[in-house]
Amino acid sequence: MFRSDNNTNLLIGLDIARTANVQINDRSNATTYLADGEIVVLGSDDAVLPAGSTYGDSNSIRIVQRSGATASTSELISSVRIDGANVVSYTGRSYQAPQTQQYFIGYDGAASSIDAIDSNDYALRIQYKHDKELWSQRTRIKSYYYTSGTVATQERIAREFAVLIGNDTDADVTVERLCNNAAAAPVGVPTLTVTNGSRSATLSAASASIVAGIYLRIGTVATLTDPVYRVTSVSGTTVTLDQAFEGTSATGVVIGFITAALATAATFGLRLTGETLTFTVGKFKYNVVTFDLALSGFGDTVTNESREASFGNGTYEQIAQLEYFAQGFDGIIDRIGDTAPTLRSDATVAETYDVISIEGFDTSDSHIISGTKPSKNQCLLAIPDGAGQANNILAQLNPWMASLPRTFSNVAI
Repeated sequence: MFRSDNNTNLLIGLDIARTANVQINDRSNATTYLADGEIVVLGSDDAVLPAGSTYGDSNSIRIVQRSGATASTSELISSVRIDGANVVSYTGRSYQAPQTQQYFIGYDGAASSIDAIDSNDYALRIQYKHDKELWSQRTRIKSYYYTSGTVATQERIAREFAVLIGNDTDADVTVERLCNNAAAAPVGVPTLTVTNGSRSATLSAASASIVAGIYLRIGTVATLTDPVYRVTSVSGTTVTLDQAFEGTSATGVVIGFITAALATAATFGLRLTGETLTFTVGKFKYNVVTFDLALSGFGDTVTNESREASFGNGTYEQIAQLEYFAQGFDGIIDRIGDTAPTLRSDATVAETYDVISIEGFDTSDSHIISGTKPSKNQCLLAIPDGAGQANNILAQLNPWMASLPRTFSNVAI
């Protein structure tokens, strides 16, 4: 996408409604001057294009966004002029949430099991297909091993691999155990406070049911798709788990308990889920964990990829990263040094965006020496999902695009 002969403009809106009688010429008029994060389409005369206008009314458009809360010092971000005769693509995509990849080994909360084989060598290999350090793709393999005893159990096999993977700081997956025992509410029905990444948890009150060797189902008593953790020690209300808690930190969490004897006889499985990788604009690119599993010595154990990884569409990370690079077309090209340059940042953390794309050729290039003419251009509009101003923008763009020589269908986001 980012090439010197393919100019990209990005305008980022805020979750606001369209300003009544919006205009871009008089900053002193706080009532009508476009608001911070507002996007508006201008006609060939650089006045606001009336909704419903066609190619016959204006043979070109320009799209403008205000960046800055204070009108007098705010910046107007503008697309190149878009010549209707040279538009080749007009599309839109609604926000789609990203998705982490997930695998089950053995019991998945409904069926299957781990094949417990006495005196057997088990090997589990995770092949990571993403790369969190280089801006490329490189295979990385992590291997984990366990040799079962003379009386193998699903509980012990699941426990060993959960602890091995869970304690590996270089693993890019979370690992949780599932158990088919329905569990029971502990004496006194205490709740639990848990912290992501910590083996230590705190009971709301001591309970005779909570002792070393039992399993705790954290989240509910009997929902079989909720994970279980083995208790290694108890001191008053402090409980130590055999692996760091993989879920979201919370207080007052409902728990169920499974005795050591019942756990030994139960069906177990492992759930491996891709972690959320670190993202920092200009330093750590937006990426998702992708991986394959390879099992050896697991006998008839079934693996199930229940969910594939997906980048989603219109995430904050995607828009922030796109904004960072798109500013290179404004002349901000320095990407060298230990500290990334501080650039304009209109992408809002945790916001979700619908995206409109307009592609065409720019015939305004008048340089004596330049590349292939006319040059290509893409204008992207990132508008918060559900923002009121989206309808106004489409009321300007859709009729105009439908009237162009190539006749484009309406966009809906």
